[in-house]
Amino acid sequence: MRKRQGGKLLMEKILEILRLSEQGYSINKISHSCHVSRQTVRSYLRITEEKKLSSVALSNLSKEAILELYKKQESGRRSKSVAIDYEELSRELSKKGVTLYVLWEEHKSSYADKGLSYSAFCHRYRRYKKQKGLSLRQTYKGGEKLLVDYSGLKQKIKPQRGLPYNASIFVGVLGASNLIYTEATATEKMEDWISSHINMFSYIGGVPEILVPDNLKTGVTNPCRYEPGINKTYQELAEHYGIAVIPTRSYKPRDKAKAESAVKIVQNRILSKLRNNEFESISKLNASIIPLLEELNNSKMQVYGCSRWELFEESERRYLKPLPKTNYILSRWKKSKVNIDYHVEVEGKYYSVPYEYIHREVEVKIQSKSIEIYDGNKSIASHIKLKDSIGKSTIKDHMPLEHKYMLELNPSKLLEWAEQVGPHTKSQISKLLLSKKHIQKNYKSCCGLQSLSKKYGTKQLELACKKANELSVCSYKSIKLMLSKGNLKEEDSEYTVCRDSHSNIRGSSYYH
Repeated sequence: MRKRQGGKLLMEKILEILRLSEQGYSINKISHSCHVSRQTVRSYLRITEEKKLSSVALSNLSKEAILELYKKQESGRRSKSVAIDYEELSRELSKKGVTLYVLWEEHKSSYADKGLSYSAFCHRYRRYKKQKGLSLRQTYKGGEKLLVDYSGLKQKIKPQRGLPYNASIFVGVLGASNLIYTEATATEKMEDWISSHINMFSYIGGVPEILVPDNLKTGVTNPCRYEPGINKTYQELAEHYGIAVIPTRSYKPRDKAKAESAVKIVQNRILSKLRNNEFESISKLNASIIPLLEELNNSKMQVYGCSRWELFEESERRYLKPLPKTNYILSRWKKSKVNIDYHVEVEGKYYSVPYEYIHREVEVKIQSKSIEIYDGNKSIASHIKLKDSIGKSTIKDHMPLEHKYMLELNPSKLLEWAEQVGPHTKSQISKLLLSKKHIQKNYKSCCGLQSLSKKYGTKQLELACKKANELSVCSYKSIKLMLSKGNLKEEDSEYTVCRDSHSNIRGSSYYH
């Protein structure tokens, strides 16, 4: 069942609408790429224009702030019942130059106020086609679409060392010129998937408007018919090249008929010629594929009377956008929960974030030399990627104050503080620093005395340390017990001789 429209869009969807609009994409193409209605696109772009917003400005705002700027507006609906001759519409659509929009305009002029809206008109016609089992023949404009897929037929690799495995065959085809690109990859994982796209763009020397992948998991995280989720790395690639990603519908092979045809051509014209060959590596397999690919693209197509390269030069090249000046740097994304020690785990290593984010779920961008951590669209931490020998990266500014203090703690700092309190406290701190084998435990005992000075005051702490020194005691707990019993006085000491004399005192001579 199709999702009901009218709710508030996700923050990522709003940013994607703005990005495509700023790059000059039409409302119709933005609607198809983002899988929302044209009216929704117009509504969000109108708010953007009224509030003078931009994708760059919005990228610095929180998710809640962005959604607040684009509040849902009320819209009314009205039902209309108008008789339409769908068979006549189908006959008219078969004529060159006739589109549904032209037929809708004629419909509106005929029925005036009773006529259907354009979206309702198209919806009813699509429903009619489904009932009749009709298939709309797809037409491709120059520089508009590039379809990509993997071949079901693989090529065996037998390395000199290690077990043999099957190499995947990546295939891409331009819609208007049928120019084909193919290469072998070790896997169909993200790194190989993105690398194949980069090589393909370099091969054709430009970038089309729309990229049409199949619903394989590497490119599409949620293969929903009307609102598929695009893998974040794949989305980054699209943004880098200024291209829109519109996946095909699941279980609808007619949507990717050209890609299916290109895969079959690659299997028949390239892989079949290599079927008896043995290859030790992917690079050697690709070295054999390249000349066969050039032969394929230079051979004459019977339907068009020219080769794919010739048709590409004639109808496609001038419409492609130029390649960006810098190469796309592959990045992978993962979701991670911030641990209680304000670190997130990435590939067995730990990276800090500001301690305020503990227990929050964040997104981690993993690149070859760096790790960047995001909360929504806000970057909250950036680290140099750790080498194998190092397991933790902690930025000092991410730590709470008490942790920073412990990190900066050293004997000279503790002794400096104790000297300000008094000589007996300094003597007790000196003993505590040497009392245990592990210096960190000694630090904790010293910090305990500092906390006692805040609770009972430095004067009382000095008296307690004096008493502890007289008793040859070196312990945080003992000093805490002395202070907890009550206020200490200067003359307090277990060994102080009583100055008053009375009949109950025998004196020292009694014991001789």
